[in-house]
Amino acid sequence: MHQRNSVKPPFKEKSGGISLLLMLSTLLALMLVLAGGLLWGMNEQHRKQMDSKASAVAFERIGREMALHISALHTPVEQAVGLVARQQLAKDMTVAARMDDVPAVAEVMRSNAALSGFYVGYANGDYFMVRHLRRSMASILGLRIPAQAAFMVESIKIDADARRYVEFVFLGEDLKTLQTIVRPGFDFDPRKRGWYKDALASARSVRTDPYVFASSRLIGITIAQRSSMGSVVAADMPLSNLSTALSLLKVSPSAELVLIDKNAGVLAYYTPGMKDMPREGLQQIPPAILARLGEQKFPVFADNIRKGHFNTPIPININGDPWSARIVPVDFKGVPVFLAISIPDGELLSDASMPRYGAPIIIALLLLLMVPVISIVGWYVARPLRRLAQEAKAILHFDFSQRHRSRSPIREIDTLFRAMAETRSTLMHVIGLSSAWATEQDVDRLLERLVAETVSLAQAEVGMLYLFDSERRIAQPQTMQWQQDGTPVLPQELDVRLPANADNPVCQCLLSGATQTSVVRFAEGPYSGWLGSMPAHLAEEQYGLTAIALKNRQAETIGAVLLLGAVREAGSDTHWLAVLEALVGAVAVAMESVGPAKEADKRGRSGMSEASSGAEVPP
Repeated sequence: MHQRNSVKPPFKEKSGGISLLLMLSTLLALMLVLAGGLLWGMNEQHRKQMDSKASAVAFERIGREMALHISALHTPVEQAVGLVARQQLAKDMTVAARMDDVPAVAEVMRSNAALSGFYVGYANGDYFMVRHLRRSMASILGLRIPAQAAFMVESIKIDADARRYVEFVFLGEDLKTLQTIVRPGFDFDPRKRGWYKDALASARSVRTDPYVFASSRLIGITIAQRSSMGSVVAADMPLSNLSTALSLLKVSPSAELVLIDKNAGVLAYYTPGMKDMPREGLQQIPPAILARLGEQKFPVFADNIRKGHFNTPIPININGDPWSARIVPVDFKGVPVFLAISIPDGELLSDASMPRYGAPIIIALLLLLMVPVISIVGWYVARPLRRLAQEAKAILHFDFSQRHRSRSPIREIDTLFRAMAETRSTLMHVIGLSSAWATEQDVDRLLERLVAETVSLAQAEVGMLYLFDSERRIAQPQTMQWQQDGTPVLPQELDVRLPANADNPVCQCLLSGATQTSVVRFAEGPYSGWLGSMPAHLAEEQYGLTAIALKNRQAETIGAVLLLGAVREAGSDTHWLAVLEALVGAVAVAMESVGPAKEADKRGRSGMSEASSGAEVPP
């Protein structure tokens, strides 16, 4: 039993690679994702810029509102100081006369809760003060405060021996005396205080920087003004009320606001996170320093104040959450005061969070909606390519049946369709010619048909056939196909070995056996000589010249086909030159099959017969 060897047919390998439909769909999806990502990135950048501008506007608004609150507290106090500076209290030199003015001063203090003390420093060193006592106060200056006391009068005088003594008088709400305490040797001279010196040096009211009051240990400022008698009227304004003002500015549940001085001392604050400190203000301790507080953001504030970074964004991260902070200068009548504001980003611009997270969601929804559209577009683009593949397979199986002309709106694919149709038509034509030439027994008709078909395929205007003589030196013109008006005679034979014909493209083709192409201008060069009367019948000034070698089975050059036609673009003649070379080669083989002896007797072409058979020619 003989075992049959299985032979695999050619071109049966499995097709690999990625489907064009899948590739196009993927590319379109990636382009959509990339475009969406770029748009989202640009939108995010624009959103951040808008958020920064909006937060700056919000912070500035809070600062302006705080300045209005401060002005609402400060202006009445300043007006009261100016009013008392023009009253009798600033002029009275006895304690009894000064006590007569207490009801008027008490009424001013009752109507202005921002006042904690009103006092006058006299040029002789006397000091007279009326202080409004808070009910939560149990003692002051080491003195126990009576239960019903509402006011305290502190009067410092100099006795006859030039010794200073102080008299404390506690008054009830009805201004009746509840208790009087006298202490000698009380060392306090108002003329040595900063507010006294500043007021004497200015014609207008002056304000001190925030400091701790010696008597009440409250943080506040002093407003003072010089009177016409040379005394100085002053009022203490504690800043504890500013904490309440800050609470009115709360813009979000977690917002924290701290009013601070130039040394990062806390003057007032509203910060829900500081549970261990009284919200009403820091009344019983010295000015708190931001860097010493427990909150993470306060040391950052202190550092920015030290560096002078105001009205600039301060990014802070608290327990992994981003916060926006800013230090805004507050107009406090010349006193350097700053408002430090810190707000969680999620609460600062909560309305912007939806667009921020909505953009990726919208892009994802658009991508889902575009999936069927992308698939349809990919299928529509890939469909003509599938038809091209089917036509290529049909040509591979020599199926040249007439098919419906396919078109595509895509220019490159439509060009492929046209090229495929031309290829099918050319192959059908060449195969038909090969079959006809294989049965042709007349060399004359074979040569004439060769020239006619090459002229038709090349769309040339002139076609001519040269054949070598027996010595392969002389190329004799045999037949010519002419598309122009008139009938020019065949040109003269060519001696391919003459030096004068070295640049002749036909001679170069016959000698080298390679196809030659060039552009000829009949007004220049020797072309009119070897082409005879042909140039006189041609209308154009220049033509494209092509010479194709005619070879036998031994690959020996036995002749050449000359074509003259329109000048083609560079590189556009590659495909049809290959077809013409194959066609000319098939004719050369057919010429040998006719029989060298018959052709030698009929045409006298012993040279061609010798070239094909190798026999000697008799003389």
